[in-house]
Amino acid sequence: MEENPAVIGPSDTAAFYSCVGCFRGLKNVRFFCPRCHLPACRTFCSGLRDPAGHALECDLLHNKVVPLSYHAWPGIAFLLRCLLLRKANPAMWQLIEEQAPFAAMKRVEK
Repeated sequence: MEENPAVIGPSDTAAFYSCVGCFRGLKNVRFFCPRCHLPACRTFCSGLRDPAGHALECDLLHNKVVPLSYHAWPGIAFLLRCLLLRKANPAMWQLIEEQAPFAAMKRVEK
């Protein structure tokens, strides 16, 4: 049985950056998302407009709700994408919430 990941994000341990749209490794950061200015493989990477991917975080970053430089991006990308999953895919969020170790404690406290 093969399962798809609920969330994917760039590695924070890699020696190079990844495109925020398609995760292609970038040896040199030459292009950026035109809205939020995070690293991209090209200015018009199709992944930059993915409504279930970068488009959600891009809205936050573009509107300056979360100011962020691309140097800090890999360290928080996965966490931000997990939190945005609640909006992007409520059914998947519910599955994850039910699997969380604290789910049993929450049920007891209710």
